[in-house]
Amino acid sequence: MLNDLNIHELYSNGIIKFRLEKDIAHLKNEYLNEINNCLISQQKNFRSLGGFIAGHLNFYESKVTKKIYHELINEELLICIKKYLNTSFLNIRANSNLNFPNSSFQHWHFDGQYENNFLILNIPIIPITNTNGPTQIYLKSHRNILNLRHFLKKYNKSMITSLHINENECVLRDSRLWHRGTTNKSDDVRPMLAIIFEKTNNCQDLLDIPDENLCFIYSNMYTSSFIGKVKEYLFVYLPIINYLNRIIFKSY
Repeated sequence: MLNDLNIHELYSNGIIKFRLEKDIAHLKNEYLNEINNCLISQQKNFRSLGGFIAGHLNFYESKVTKKIYHELINEELLICIKKYLNTSFLNIRANSNLNFPNSSFQHWHFDGQYENNFLILNIPIIPITNTNGPTQIYLKSHRNILNLRHFLKKYNKSMITSLHINENECVLRDSRLWHRGTTNKSDDVRPMLAIIFEKTNNCQDLLDIPDENLCFIYSNMYTSSFIGKVKEYLFVYLPIINYLNRIIFKSY
């Protein structure tokens, strides 16, 4: 699944794509059913969440996620991830992004804190195409791009690629890699499962995915408060406000 050769590619570009060793189509279908059931049962609630105006929400599910983890994650992969992160032990958690039809482009960003990077294994639940909202990636941007000012200064359109992923592939990327979700032009929600590997000082690897069946949709990038909704509306429909705010205050 992963070896020293494509680990070097990960160091260079901040991202690698590789084929899955196992066919988990049955688990992906099970996961998709959980999403659809959740969308129906929480229909009234998720429409009020921060991120719904933008068309990007988060999703958490534990039962099928744990099955997928145990099918795909082996010792060889964990060794390579630890080598990249320069750590002896990992904290491992998961979530998903839901990209809704007619969503807006996200703003360019990276995940987490720049000085404390982690790795994200993206597993498509359905194939990611040019139509259903592929993530745009700015290659090599995990190196010394600390905030939006640095990003705009080094911006080069030729370094941008859209992340198309087939059903038998997955992607491993550095959390510092600048990226954004794009608009979903299809009629269906596009989910993407993320298994996240973080450095930890504990004396053992910790899988932070509970045994009990948890399933819920939650906010993405914005809060659900009145002020959060106003900010989201302004940032979605007048994106220049978001960028000016981040440039002036030197924020991420």
